[in-house]
Amino acid sequence: MVTRESARRRPEGWAGEHYGIPVQSTIDAITLTDRLEGIIVDPVYEGKSMAGLMDLVRSGEIDAKSKVLYAHLGRQPALDANSTIFDATTTPARTTI
Repeated sequence: MVTRESARRRPEGWAGEHYGIPVQSTIDAITLTDRLEGIIVDPVYEGKSMAGLMDLVRSGEIDAKSKVLYAHLGRQPALDANSTIFDATTTPARTTI
């Protein structure tokens, strides 16, 4: 269960060793979030926080049936700088309406 105190801690493992360089869990979170929810998250902030959120659910620290408010802050431009880590074979095609 997430408590006020545990929410204040800075979990390790999702940020990676270098700023702006996504780790595999970040890439997986970006791809899964896009595929399941149609939400694009960037590899610098949102992708890493989404990877952390997914891991907290997997570990049971956040109940899988609980409601979670995820604050997306709109940093999609960072995707352009990392576009080479995504290709048509790993990311579903999107169409513009």
